Amino acid sequence: MKYTLSLFLLFAVIGLNAQSEPHPCGSQPIISKWYKKYVANPHVYRTHDSLVYVPMKIHNVGSDNGTGLFSMERLLDALCTLNDDYRQAKIQFYLLGDIDTIFNSAYNSHDNALEGAEMMFANNVDSAINVYFVSNPAGNCGYNLPYAGIAMNKGCSGPSDHTFAHEVGHNLSVQHPHLGWDGNVYNPSEPTPTTVTYDYTYFKDTLILDTLIIDTSIVELVDGSNCNIAGDFLCDTGPDYLSSRWQCNSDTMSSSSQEDPTGRSFRSDASQIMSYALDNCSYRFTPEQIALARANLFDQKSHYLDREEPQEEIMDEIVLSEPFDEQIVPAEFVEFLWDEAGVADQYIFELSRLRSFSFTDISMVVNGNSLTLEDLQIDRVYYWRVRPFSRYSFCNDFSEASEFLTSETVATADVDGTNYDIFPTVLSGSGEITILSESTTTAGLSFSLRSITGAEVSYGQLEDNGKIVLAHQVPGIYLLSLSQGGSRHVQKIVIQ
Repeated sequence: MKYTLSLFLLFAVIGLNAQSEPHPCGSQPIISKWYKKYVANPHVYRTHDSLVYVPMKIHNVGSDNGTGLFSMERLLDALCTLNDDYRQAKIQFYLLGDIDTIFNSAYNSHDNALEGAEMMFANNVDSAINVYFVSNPAGNCGYNLPYAGIAMNKGCSGPSDHTFAHEVGHNLSVQHPHLGWDGNVYNPSEPTPTTVTYDYTYFKDTLILDTLIIDTSIVELVDGSNCNIAGDFLCDTGPDYLSSRWQCNSDTMSSSSQEDPTGRSFRSDASQIMSYALDNCSYRFTPEQIALARANLFDQKSHYLDREEPQEEIMDEIVLSEPFDEQIVPAEFVEFLWDEAGVADQYIFELSRLRSFSFTDISMVVNGNSLTLEDLQIDRVYYWRVRPFSRYSFCNDFSEASEFLTSETVATADVDGTNYDIFPTVLSGSGEITILSESTTTAGLSFSLRSITGAEVSYGQLEDNGKIVLAHQVPGIYLLSLSQGGSRHVQKIVIQ
């Protein structure tokens, strides 16, 4: 179904506004007719017990100038964490088709839910959960629109974050355990009310723009006597009145205590992913939340489950073949080859001048197990690695890194037909490097010593005795080039 939003955006006032510190979740409570019907008699819903696979369409949103996309490495980490979080529910997610790339600054940082809905209506695909990774989803770490899709903040989507699982929970109808308290602040110095009201105008199961929707939630009691009609209507989630981020104690309960309307004190359960506890506290869904999510899938979203059988996970480790470790290769044309990893569809390829890969010169997705790069910088040490993934398997690590050296021409073991021995190749910041040859002289040879960044730190002609005298140098990896005419020999030198 399509909606036209442009006219409404002129006068709509939205409860989701951009802010410097993202709110944990912009999704408002949804007690739909289906939800009420389910919680009234959950046992009549067949949720099955088999592992189910759910298609997910990923939209990677950047700015108009072509920057700001979510890195593929972090996206895979987010998907890996998502599947880890849902393994307990026997629900796993896979990629439907290719990742959609959108360069639109207004989408990438939008101020309210209706602008997010406009983005989703313009780009959604059918029969999948549509997820949009943006820089600012209306000032939140994420939100779910029941009639459209999920907007996720790239900054809240790391390997240790559970916001992604939280918003997918909303997509499958699971609610906050503190339902009704969003927009309300629990005040320990005042008596706890028996009911709270909340606004979910723009988060109903269909988009309604001309009617304010206010509902009343019964506040859940500690003794559980009203658990099936209060809060989220689930009895194993417990009372929770905390509607902003909160820390847990060593018992995985809220650091602060609350009092229910009868005056009984309690602490909220921080282990629940659907709470607002910090990510280091939460790790699970309750059995009733799992049953609810699975019932919603089978009863309301069964069309998600009609696709092909999943592939097996990638189990193979990657072995890098070419260039082999410490090989010298021509900078103008470098061929990379690695072993295939079983059922892997694609690989992330990374090239860096830093062993730590804290900065990458090249990071790209490659189809197949080979790649050719042209015009790398001359006289550099490069490191490279690959990470396999498939539409079903996201958790594989990068391979061990391999290094190679670049030269202006194809590196050979000799200059002008003469073989050379160079020693030592590991030395202190000051010292001598000796060049020995089969001939009687090294006259006519010039040398250049460059750092790993390409900066020339020493150069000149070899002395008659074939020695190069080095002054104090910063510890690191260097490339020593010997040249004569059009030929050259390159050797890696380590200064400690």
